[in-house]
Amino acid sequence: RPPGEPADTSRLEDATLATAYIAESLAECNDLHARDFAVLAQSNEMLDATAFALSRAGIPHVVAGRGFFAAREVQDALALLRWIDRPDDRAALLSILRGPFAALGDRTLVGLTEPHRGLVTDFERWDVLERRGLVDEADRDALDRVRAVLRALRRAAPRLGPGRTLREAVRELDLEETLLLQPRGLQRIANVRKLLRIADEETTVRGLLDRVERAEERAREPEAATFSEDDDAVRLLTVHASKGLAFRVVIVPELRGTPVRAASSTLGLDLRADPAWLATKVVDDRGEPVMTPSIEALSSRERARVRADRRRLMYVAVTRARERLVFVGGMRKTARAEPCFGAIVASLASAGRIELRELPVGETTALRPTTTPELELAAPRPPRTLEIAIAPTALQDFHHCARRFELAHLVALPEPTPAAIGGFRESGVAQASARAQGEALHRVLEHVDLDAFGASDAESRARASLDATGAGVGLDEPAIARVLRSATRFLASDYARSVREAGAGVFRERAFVLQVTSPDLVLTLRGAMDLVVLWPNGDVDVVDYKRARGPDTRAHALQLDVYALAARRAFEAERVRSGAAFLGGDAAPEPRFRASITASKLEAHLIGLAETLLAARRSARFPRAAPKTCHAIGCGYFTLCHPAKEKRQLALFR
Repeated sequence: RPPGEPADTSRLEDATLATAYIAESLAECNDLHARDFAVLAQSNEMLDATAFALSRAGIPHVVAGRGFFAAREVQDALALLRWIDRPDDRAALLSILRGPFAALGDRTLVGLTEPHRGLVTDFERWDVLERRGLVDEADRDALDRVRAVLRALRRAAPRLGPGRTLREAVRELDLEETLLLQPRGLQRIANVRKLLRIADEETTVRGLLDRVERAEERAREPEAATFSEDDDAVRLLTVHASKGLAFRVVIVPELRGTPVRAASSTLGLDLRADPAWLATKVVDDRGEPVMTPSIEALSSRERARVRADRRRLMYVAVTRARERLVFVGGMRKTARAEPCFGAIVASLASAGRIELRELPVGETTALRPTTTPELELAAPRPPRTLEIAIAPTALQDFHHCARRFELAHLVALPEPTPAAIGGFRESGVAQASARAQGEALHRVLEHVDLDAFGASDAESRARASLDATGAGVGLDEPAIARVLRSATRFLASDYARSVREAGAGVFRERAFVLQVTSPDLVLTLRGAMDLVVLWPNGDVDVVDYKRARGPDTRAHALQLDVYALAARRAFEAERVRSGAAFLGGDAAPEPRFRASITASKLEAHLIGLAETLLAARRSARFPRAAPKTCHAIGCGYFTLCHPAKEKRQLALFR
């Protein structure tokens, strides 16, 4: 418990205390490992809080034991579909507005209500409501944004289907970016993407919701949790899911956790009694309900049943421990006995059967990933020779910033830059993204007639290539115009003209497999070079097309060096240049070549990068780069890693 007078503690304070105890135990006891600890929670919210505290302390953990459709992020996404199916569903709309899609404050939500009627579901009336003045200024942008997106999705849902509808909502309202910053962010994103795959199998929103209801009925009781022995991580699970399992050290938080009480009713029914009980209140002369002996007896039976259930749950929790049983949290004594774990703990403590310890809670923001050597957990012993296959661009991302590599290649989170993300249209067609335009540009330059290099009619030839390859399918006219402008600028360049006039050999989209080996590691790099030019004198140029304005090639140095090494091996050339043609600016897009480093130095650098990458994958730690590096490489994830202010949705967790 925290120091000082006995008091109640929040879930996050319990999680902080549990984390401090685990860290202290790992440091003091050499034969204890993270996998020996289990935190048995009474609620999913407690699991989230513990995962958050363990993550901030750098202690590995795994979560199990709850149903897929019960996950909070899945319920948030389904709430959006429920509102689309029934726009008058106040509960669904409230979940959307209060949850991670918008995270509106309580004061703002009150501003969207009518006296005695509750939340107004008619968006057209929001601006003229009597309580509109209560809407916080800080919430106005988020409110306008979510309202516009919901309107568009509501109209487009019959054409899009549930899968595409959810995808547009996830993208437009930045759901994955929000989930990533929450506890168990990767697991939350994986759950949402699994729901998207399930939604793709249904043709209507109603059909998906019916399927979910059937699945929820079949999975009222969560399956027992199982863990791999290879996971050296703290086990986080609910008490219900721990049945049949045993752990060396069991930690039980939420001592003050009590079951949710049913709302007071004028009618009571107990079908488990034999015979069944039916009881009701009566109304006095003033119209006020009066408790009757039958209602009091029924309430007494219900309280006894709840206490018995809590005792059984407590029994399950305490009998999971093989060596240590640790109760975590503070508890203020109350006059009325509550059916909670703390009541049992208090009686044991008063009898001297429990050792009481005090640990400071501190501020949650003070928790940082630990660097204490004693807390470093032993990683599984790797095999004698490791093999890793990766694309040069992915390895370059890791070289620049491990966090960017994780987001782009492990999480597969779209890079949140204005140029990289298209907007949603009510017709159901997304605006062309930078990725789609880049793919179209590469296809045009790959298939255009070689006579177009340096030709005066390069633009018409580029358009003919666009039409012949179908590269423009799915792009609007402004996007097509940008693609043709970029392609024409390269085809009309002096460099392209010199290639044609010299009669040089040309390879486009030349695939390669490059292997670099060391005694302990085999690194395989697979990729394709946009343009390879074989000059008559035996020299080789490798040119990579970039849609950016440039002109600095330092951000692409590793990728270009790998291309140069691959070309040197493939064509057995002595002199190889690699460079980038930046096609996004107004200046002439002449390739900017860089001086390649020696093959031996590059191979040693690649092996070192691969070893660091493998270590990061084992430890699941991908530190972010400094802001200066982020700006230098033009990273679109900057606001996720270095936010100017905390994302508003994170306040929901606290």
